[in-house]
Amino acid sequence: MSSSMVQSDNLTPKDHQRVAEFIDAAVGIQLPSHKRSLIESRLRKRQKVNNMATLSKYIDYALADNSPETIMLIDALTTNKTYFFRESSHFDYIESFLSHNAEFKNKTLRVWSAGCSTGEEAFSLAMILESLRRDRHISDFRIDATDISVSVLQTARSGVYTEARIESIPESMRKLYLLKSRNSEKKLYKMCKELRQKVFFDEFNLITDTYPKSGSYDLIFCRNVMIYFNNEQRNNMIRHFNNSLTDEGVFFIGHSEGLTGNNDIFKQIIPTVYRKVSNASHRHSVDT
Repeated sequence: MSSSMVQSDNLTPKDHQRVAEFIDAAVGIQLPSHKRSLIESRLRKRQKVNNMATLSKYIDYALADNSPETIMLIDALTTNKTYFFRESSHFDYIESFLSHNAEFKNKTLRVWSAGCSTGEEAFSLAMILESLRRDRHISDFRIDATDISVSVLQTARSGVYTEARIESIPESMRKLYLLKSRNSEKKLYKMCKELRQKVFFDEFNLITDTYPKSGSYDLIFCRNVMIYFNNEQRNNMIRHFNNSLTDEGVFFIGHSEGLTGNNDIFKQIIPTVYRKVSNASHRHSVDT
């Protein structure tokens, strides 16, 4: 079929409902009616890639059993924008917390960036932690960064970003941790090998996958992710994260999010930064 045969039909309420129900069941993300134009524009790109005559036919194809396009539909609808050192107060807190906590001078700090997108959050953490390591405030660190989207993980693993994407990185850190492309026309920058070896990217579904064992992480970041889930899913995720933290581990969320109803397992340190209540994992159960 030639590309000229691809039609720009509108996303119907029926097809919107089909897609929304599938995404909710697959990954828990809500796609209400006010997001219809966003859904349509993202799926239109996949329709054209697959050379489907109509958007409806593309959706039929993508939602068919064992369709190779299913993962790409999920990918198209779960990709979110991010940038380096977003919500900078979190990174300021980490510097202060670790600079005054002797515990981590003799052990490897474990961090989870959940919903890491294209890697900006994970590499922001890596730059901060590597600077602290060099100043001997921490012994070593490892960052596990996860997302459900295949395409964003591909970008994250490459560690390559355009000049526009790195604007929010302080100049001093750019000089320490970024390598500039030899081709000046491309204006690309790559995270140095030292940082890339500290960050491990992998797929993870926050609704259906098995969470890391109890006490796996000292710090967990899950920022601007939980807003896409319903209350039951969100509370279940919060309790899973709590269980995965060490006693008195620290949990970071987005400024548009909260931990309402979970005061028994988390204590607020500053807005959007919470510490696990010691032995909280023994005082609650998590739905599976």
